[in-house]
Order: sequence, then C-alpha cells, then structure tokens
Amino acid sequence: MADMAVMAETENKAEATAVAVADTATAQPATKTKTKMTKTNINIINQGRGNNIMLNIKIVSWAVGTFTAASFILCVLYGLVTPETIHMHQFLEIVLPAFEWISVGSFFLGLIESFAWGAYIGLVYVPIYNLFYKRWTPKVN
Repeated sequence: MADMAVMAETENKAEATAVAVADTATAQPATKTKTKMTKTNINIINQGRGNNIMLNIKIVSWAVGTFTAASFILCVLYGLVTPETIHMHQFLEIVLPAFEWISVGSFFLGLIESFAWGAYIGLVYVPIYNLFYKRWTPKVN
C-alpha cells in the first residue's frame, strides 16, 4: 500500500513537471518596444528627484577639491613611512609649484594647491558635462 502512494506521488510530480515545461515552451518571447520619453518616464528614471539632473558646479568643485586635498595628505603620509626610493615626492614637487619635500609651510602650501587643482577640475568639468547633458538628453513632452 505504501508502494502505491509513492507511485502516485511520483506520477503527480512527473505530471507537474511536464505541465511546467509545456508552459515554458508556449511562453511568448520578450519583444523590444521603443518607449516615448514622457514626464512620467523621466521622473521614474530620475527616481523622483525632478527633471533637473545636471551637475551643480559648487558641489562638484568642493567635492573634487576635498578629494585631491585628502589624496595629498595620504601621499605625504605614505612618503613619511616608506623609504625615499619608493615614494613620490618628486612627482609632488613637479605638479605643485613651490612645493618642496617637506616642511610645515610646504605641507600647507601643497594642501592648498591640491585643493585648488581639484576645484579647477570641477570648474572645468561641470560646464562641459552640463552642455552635453542639455544637448543629448531626451526632451520631455
């Protein structure tokens, strides 16, 4: 009697698998459709932040300036803990005008110059990005 129950269960599983395979075989393949950009679509893409996703020059300049200043600090710390043959004080002296390895005044000068380079990158990059954004972003209906 137990054998009959096992056989019935096995038949039910086989039948369920056959139905699942048949359903998969008859499923329609996904088709590509071209979606017209509307305000709703743009808002979904922007995740509810409004239609303006252009970069803010002040935020980007401060962020990149802070990043380059922090990178300068890490480079100086690395140079202080490693042998002179493997740190980059020559590169810092070339890239940062009037920077000399290392004194307190030179450190602060390098820190200011590093921040200035980062802010310069932000000031140049953001208008270029925003120009291309305006030119190539789909128009909202």
